[in-house]
Amino acid sequence: MAGGLFSAFVGLVLFYFLAEAVIVLVDIAKNIKMTRQIAEDYNKK
Repeated sequence: MAGGLFSAFVGLVLFYFLAEAVIVLVDIAKNIKMTRQIAEDYNKK
C-alpha cells in the first residue's frame, strides 16, 4: 500500500516537473522569437 502511494506521488511530481519544463521551454522560445524580431527591426533602420 505505502509503496504504491509513494510511487504514485513520485510519478505525479515527475509529471509536474516535465509539464513545467515544457512551459519554460515554450516561454524561452517565444522570448527568442520576439528578441529576433526586435533586432531585425532595429537593423532595418
